[in-house]
Amino acid sequence: MKVKWNKPDRGRIKINTDGASKGNPGPSGAGGIARDEKGVAIFAFYEFIGEATNMYAEIFGLFKALQVCQNENIDLIWIKVDAVNLIRLIKEPSKGHRSLQHMLSHINLFLKIVEFKITHIYREGNKTADHLANFACSTKSSKVYREDELHGHITGILKCDSLGIPYIRTK
Repeated sequence: MKVKWNKPDRGRIKINTDGASKGNPGPSGAGGIARDEKGVAIFAFYEFIGEATNMYAEIFGLFKALQVCQNENIDLIWIKVDAVNLIRLIKEPSKGHRSLQHMLSHINLFLKIVEFKITHIYREGNKTADHLANFACSTKSSKVYREDELHGHITGILKCDSLGIPYIRTK
C-alpha cells in the first residue's frame, strides 16, 4: 500500500505529531510539524519528556503542537496522528487514565476555540513527526524550530512529502 502526506486545504494548517517511548515506560519524546497548503513548514518541534509511556508521549506531542498553534494564533487546523487510541481519547477524554486527564482537558479546551479535524495517518506517512520524536529520545533535548531553521534529514523528508512521493506500507 502506498502512503503519502497530503496537503491541507487552502488556509488550513496541517499538524502531524508523534510520541516515542523507549521501554514503555522509558525515556520518551514527542515531535511534531505544522505545514501549510504548499507543504511549507510553519514550525516543528521535538521535546524530551523523561520517563513516560508511549500514550503519554503521543498526548504530549499533540499538547505541545497545540500550545505552539495558540502562541502563533493558528486556528484552522487539520491534525494527523498515527495513534488511533489518541483519536479515541480526544473524542472521549474520560476513557483515559487519570494521569492523562490534565493534558487531555487542556487539549480539549483549546480545540473548543479553533476549527479542527483530527484523522489517522499510517506511521509511514508520519515520518517527519516520528523522526523528531525519536530525535528527542536519543538526544534528551528539546527545541522549537521556525520554518527557516529546519535543516538536515528533516528537509529531505519535507521535500519528498511536498512532491507527493509515497512511502510503502508493508503491514
